[in-house]
Amino acid sequence: MRADHTNPLRVYVLRADRQTWLLKTAHLSTPTTLVFELPLLASKPFLDSLEYGGCLPVREWEFIILDSSLTVLVSYIWNSLRVTRVCLPTLENQSVKPLSLAVECAVAEVKEGGPTGDAPRSSVTPSGRLPMSVLPAIQTKIDGLPEVEWGISKVETFKVGDGANKELVLTTSPERLADPFRNWLGGGNTPKGGTLYFLNCHLQIGFRYRFTGLRVRTVAPALSLNYSPTPATIRLTYTSIRF
Repeated sequence: MRADHTNPLRVYVLRADRQTWLLKTAHLSTPTTLVFELPLLASKPFLDSLEYGGCLPVREWEFIILDSSLTVLVSYIWNSLRVTRVCLPTLENQSVKPLSLAVECAVAEVKEGGPTGDAPRSSVTPSGRLPMSVLPAIQTKIDGLPEVEWGISKVETFKVGDGANKELVLTTSPERLADPFRNWLGGGNTPKGGTLYFLNCHLQIGFRYRFTGLRVRTVAPALSLNYSPTPATIRLTYTSIRF
């Protein structure tokens, strides 16, 4: 079995029963581990699966590699897949960078086919690549902190799934916008619920992260610097996340 199939001249397709995803990159890092990258807005089924131990209600999976003419080079088929970890992208206000995320999955009993084998089809005609999502505005809603709604300028990349540390790193700019978090930390640090909304250019919700049990771990700088224009970094912990 060939392990690494990431190649800019290849097309990578993942099929699950009747669903199809066109992937940005993909490779079998081990015979039982599939890692792939796909647009953020196409990722919700994989993120939602984490609520159920990473399992999706799918009977058969097929990973297909095609050349630039969309002819199948090789395919792999299996019946068992579990999402083990997802790496969410960095999100920033006013960013026009296309957003994608990486998904790591455990697979079992993988069977390799080829262009003349029984498993793969001789060709695949995708309907077109899914557009990479661009979400340039961040809206924050945390229980009891209405003043932070438009104060977050950046959300750092973080992982969810097996072994994730359940930490969220936010940036405010200027640093005085971190005062509500400083007050929260100094006033008992009671757990709160909250949601991060990521909005498109029309201020419509493109994606959201919903948290329970949010608490402040640190704010740096710890004290406001008299309206300094420098940013502040806020580290939060959470109990659970939903998408």
